[in-house]
Amino acid sequence: MTQAQRRKHRGTVTDGVIQIADAGKDQLDHFQLMEQAEDSRSFIIPYSKEKHGQEFNRGNVLYKSVSNDQNELVGFIILLLDGDGHSVELRRIVIADKGKTYGSRAMRLIERVVRDELERDRIWLDVYEFNRRAQHVYENSGYRLTGTTEFEGQILKLYEKFI
Repeated sequence: MTQAQRRKHRGTVTDGVIQIADAGKDQLDHFQLMEQAEDSRSFIIPYSKEKHGQEFNRGNVLYKSVSNDQNELVGFIILLLDGDGHSVELRRIVIADKGKTYGSRAMRLIERVVRDELERDRIWLDVYEFNRRAQHVYENSGYRLTGTTEFEGQILKLYEKFI
C-alpha cells in the first residue's frame, strides 16, 4: 500500500469511550515510552525509536493511536497488511492505562478498522504463552487458537478471527 493509498484510509472509529485514529510520526516517542513501561515490556519486544520510524514509513504498516474520551493518549496499535490481500496481522497493541477495559474495547474497534477502512476480513496475531491476560482478551473477543510457534526459546500462541 502506497502512502497515497494509506491516506485514503484515514479515519477515526470510536465507541464513545475510546477512539482509534491514524497515528502521527510525532507520537512515536510516546509509543516507545509506553512499550518501556514495566507492565508492557515483558509482553512484547520493544522497538527502538529508529525501528518505530522505519516501521512507520513502511507502506504496509499502519500505526493507530488509542485515546480515551478525554482525548488522552492511552495506547497504540500496529497493523501489518499481509500480501494475501485479505489478512491483517495485529502486530502490536499496547495499552498504557490498564484496568479500564480499553484493551477489550480497542479489540472490537480494530475489527471495524480492518473491515471498513482496510477492506480485509481476517485478523491474526501471536502472543506469548505466558501472557494469560492478553489471551483472555483475545478469546473473549472471538479469536480462536490456531497453533503455536517458537521465538527465541519462547512459545507463541497464534490466534485468528474472520470478520
